[in-house]
Amino acid sequence: MNIERIVEEVIRRIKALENRHNLLIIYHEATSIDLLEEIIGCMDKSYLKIGIIGFKDPEPLLRVLATYDIEVLNMIDGSDYIHMPYIMARYDAMLISSLTLGEMYNISVLNLQTPLEKLAMNWMFEKGRVYAIDTLNLKESVVKKPLVEQVNILKGRLKDLGIEWIGKTCSSVHKVSGLLTREHLLGYEGGRLVVDQSTVITPMAREYAKAQNISIERK
Repeated sequence: MNIERIVEEVIRRIKALENRHNLLIIYHEATSIDLLEEIIGCMDKSYLKIGIIGFKDPEPLLRVLATYDIEVLNMIDGSDYIHMPYIMARYDAMLISSLTLGEMYNISVLNLQTPLEKLAMNWMFEKGRVYAIDTLNLKESVVKKPLVEQVNILKGRLKDLGIEWIGKTCSSVHKVSGLLTREHLLGYEGGRLVVDQSTVITPMAREYAKAQNISIERK
């Protein structure tokens, strides 16, 4: 191998290291494995490695990761992880698979009770944004409107603190014949929806997206 090829190989390896992404997943007892699988499936898995803090049986998650051939860096028991300072240094991002209303409230008022709540706050203090899967998509047809409004206010407070909500982040409306209506947004509350440049968004859809904190992006 000549010197030019050696240099090219070194550059390739450096770029690979720069693109490496170590993700810490807080595997919560209320996790929807289907939604978590959908989100993992949308990630760039070229350099993705996973660490798991478990509050439930991790086997379903391990099967998903094995499907995508994603390396698991380590498994940490939920009762022990809060005392492990190397977590902050080892991982680039943290994803909480679910938050209960009680945990959301405690974090929002800084009344930290559980290891999960404390780690989330420590991460925001030291590393910034925490990602959390939004599983509380309340519908006004089922739940009283004032409750839906209060939950959305709570989600907004947590977002201001540094929690980025993830809904159906990879969903697309490219197959909706160029028209996005309010009905297409049901189930995306608090999430992000991607549409193509030519999609027409109805006024009612815009109002609903604003009221339900739905981010609509054109790509």
